[in-house]
Amino acid sequence: MWFLNPALAIFGAAAVSIPIIIHLLNKRKFERVVWAAMRFLRVSVEQNQRRVQIEDILLLILRCLLLLLLGLALARPTIKSFGGGGWFGQAKVTAVLLLDNSYSMTARDGNKSRFDEAKQAAVQAIESLPTGSSVAVLFASDYIPTGPIPEPTFDLELAKNTIKEAKPSDRATDLYPAVRRAIDALKDKRAGQREIYLITDAQALGWRKFNDIRNALEEVRKDVHPNVVLVGAAQTRNVGISGLRLVSGPSVAGHPLHFEVQVTNYGLDDEKDVRVKLRVGNDPPSDEGTIDTLPKGASRSVPLWAKLKTEGGHSVTATIEADRLPADDVRTLAVRALPQVKVLVVENDPSRGRESDSFYLRGALLPVPRVDIESHYNKVTTIAATELDTTKLDQYDAVFLCNVPDFSEQTANAFADYLKRGGGLVIFPGEAVNKTAYNSLLLEKHQFLPAALGDSVGDAGKDDQFFSLQDKNFDHPIATLWNDAQSGTLNVHFFRKIDLKPTVDEKAAPEKTVAPDGTEIGRPRTVLRYQDGSPAMMERTWGAGRVVLFSSTANTAWNDLGARPHVFIPLLSRTLGSIVSRQDEGLNVKVGERFNWRAEGRMVGREALVYKPGTDTMNAAVAERREIGRAGNLPLLTFDETSTAGAYTVKVGGDEPVNFVFAAQPDADESRLDELANQQVDDLGKVADVTKWSGGTSLAETLTKKRVGTEFWKYLALIALALATAETILAHRFSKAK
Repeated sequence: MWFLNPALAIFGAAAVSIPIIIHLLNKRKFERVVWAAMRFLRVSVEQNQRRVQIEDILLLILRCLLLLLLGLALARPTIKSFGGGGWFGQAKVTAVLLLDNSYSMTARDGNKSRFDEAKQAAVQAIESLPTGSSVAVLFASDYIPTGPIPEPTFDLELAKNTIKEAKPSDRATDLYPAVRRAIDALKDKRAGQREIYLITDAQALGWRKFNDIRNALEEVRKDVHPNVVLVGAAQTRNVGISGLRLVSGPSVAGHPLHFEVQVTNYGLDDEKDVRVKLRVGNDPPSDEGTIDTLPKGASRSVPLWAKLKTEGGHSVTATIEADRLPADDVRTLAVRALPQVKVLVVENDPSRGRESDSFYLRGALLPVPRVDIESHYNKVTTIAATELDTTKLDQYDAVFLCNVPDFSEQTANAFADYLKRGGGLVIFPGEAVNKTAYNSLLLEKHQFLPAALGDSVGDAGKDDQFFSLQDKNFDHPIATLWNDAQSGTLNVHFFRKIDLKPTVDEKAAPEKTVAPDGTEIGRPRTVLRYQDGSPAMMERTWGAGRVVLFSSTANTAWNDLGARPHVFIPLLSRTLGSIVSRQDEGLNVKVGERFNWRAEGRMVGREALVYKPGTDTMNAAVAERREIGRAGNLPLLTFDETSTAGAYTVKVGGDEPVNFVFAAQPDADESRLDELANQQVDDLGKVADVTKWSGGTSLAETLTKKRVGTEFWKYLALIALALATAETILAHRFSKAK
């Protein structure tokens, strides 16, 4: 379609009439005077009249065309590449610019990162806007986009400066919310042309909702013109840290702790000699290891050790050598070091010595000589079941119930309060257990149990008939230790057990549900299975605590677990570690997720200073300030600005100051290198203008052409120049005497 400036076009058309008017004026009649000598001239004129008329008409046509072409050239006619601009090729625009600031944009193509290229593209996109245009600037990643300029502004210099100062985040990518937000922002903007600029890389993860994005753009393409600018060259190599967790027992100050670092090769080729280091805080590395070969697409775990020297909050960081995507070469875990772990063991009759229900359990919790028990970090207290109603549970980190027959509703309610505040409950059944009471009170009423207690199966008196545990494919964190052949095998014999009947399908059930009182209840998970696939040990989170349910006894009445310390000790240690770590799970959040810290009631109204990763924790001026408030009756500190991965330090002042650390961890999927398929790019091109830009060309010029069209005034001007030259030559020639 052709487009030109109407005012200049009208002016050019009017100018064409000037030579015609002059020509007509020259033909007006004059008074005739008879002169004798005229008869000789008259004969000459009559002989040349036809030639002169043709010459005059030819010059007239050339002059008219010359003025017409000059007028058209001044009108800057174009061939439009899309509609919506009216007859004015440079109509003002209302635009929304979406700048992808996810961590895949930190990938480096040479000296520049994709984010640097994206910022250059964004600035040029703004420079392409006609005078009088306005633009909003939003950052796009995996959350509903906001600011820095949420509403269109006419101050384009402000928009450009804001983009130049922008920093990438450690968030993952999901572009659909950003596209939806941009479309909604332009719905009520009716003046001028409306445009969207989405500047991102071609990483497939960000386009996970490709069909939704395409459909949304197709619905509005008659009214809103979308532009997609893809930056960055395809990457073929990337190794990243995809996981870091504490896998040993409770995190006790001064004791070696076992961490597991998972490293993934996201590239297209195998990697060799990947070196992994672990450090606590800013100390030198405490341990390091090497992955000799890391096949493409594979993950490998490296066991590393560290020691937390002091009680309180610590950051533990795993690193590998930096590559083209540095954001995933570091991962930090917040860990709280305890001075000791307090355990309450409850059984029917603790006085029975080796015959008691908890004898082997207490030995596994305190696996040291008697003379060293006092110095061991596990502090074990044993009481009879009859004392439960009068025992304050909050002073213990975990409570073990060993063949406890039943308990009052008062005790069940006490368990609920205890679990809400982060306690741990471990249940070993036995012959004395009233299964009906457990199911009705702990499962149906409070939903503590991960499974219902079913029938008792097996004969404890027959040593030649037993159930065996699984010997491979351990997927629960408590049990992954036995995936390593060097850790031995779970060669335990279970002669009698209680069938654990999960109430929901643990694979299909939601990650968590919320009770009417607001308590979060996790889905049941199987820790260990028997060879026939039935559960041997299960767990579920409840409130801030965790409940672990075994299918057999803690003593040797139904099994020989207690007689196999190489299995029982690490199993209990990791179980206790999972309970204690549950209390600190809130200290580790996903990047972009809200951090909530449950404070003590005395802290309500106090100011907390939050130091982001990389800031000087001794300089209060750089801290973010938050006041500890209440959420219902719960004293709570909340912090939303967790877009940067790493360790955050929190300082709460007052008479009894409190300092601790929490960490934000990036989404490992953002490290994937998969890109949009060519067919998807083609499909996207049907609803948007797609530009693959690498910085070698002028994006502003490209976008202007797409908006205004292809101008050809230069060609018209050249033709006009040629006509002017021809007219001059012919006029000179025609004026010569014949």
